[in-house]
Amino acid sequence: MRPRLVLLLVVTSGLAQPAGAEGGIPPPGFTVAFIGDQGVTASAQAVLDLIAAEGADAVVHSGDFDYGDNPALWDQKITDTLSACYPYFASIGNHDVVPFYGPGGYQEHLAARLDCLGITWDGDLGVRSSHTWQGIFFVLTGPGIFADGDIEHAPYIRDQLALDDSI
Repeated sequence: MRPRLVLLLVVTSGLAQPAGAEGGIPPPGFTVAFIGDQGVTASAQAVLDLIAAEGADAVVHSGDFDYGDNPALWDQKITDTLSACYPYFASIGNHDVVPFYGPGGYQEHLAARLDCLGITWDGDLGVRSSHTWQGIFFVLTGPGIFADGDIEHAPYIRDQLALDDSI
């Protein structure tokens, strides 16, 4: 399957702050790539190459990581193109369920990337979690995958947004 979408968010104004700082305003020119349905095909590699070529500072990946239940291969593709400590925020997709939790699962790889950078999170990483990094507040969920969207995810999103004071 071809990757569906690459969107880039570029911050064009604001006050610079130290790399890795939480809260505040993102540095000028800060860029985030938004992707989903990535896979590990040649097209997927082209997306990672584009992210690198555009100099994106982070990725937000909305599920369906590789379609082959191979978290190690998926993570290696990211490492080979962007680096082992590249900021990669993600939420689970319906094709990621079986190898998500446990040793060597997607969640473990995501946690290692964030730990490498000292980025903390609230909640169940990749399922129902929030992060503040470089002045951007992310709430990432996978409603209906491990829990009901209306019963568990919607209140989590509401509560996390109510607690945050990002601009």
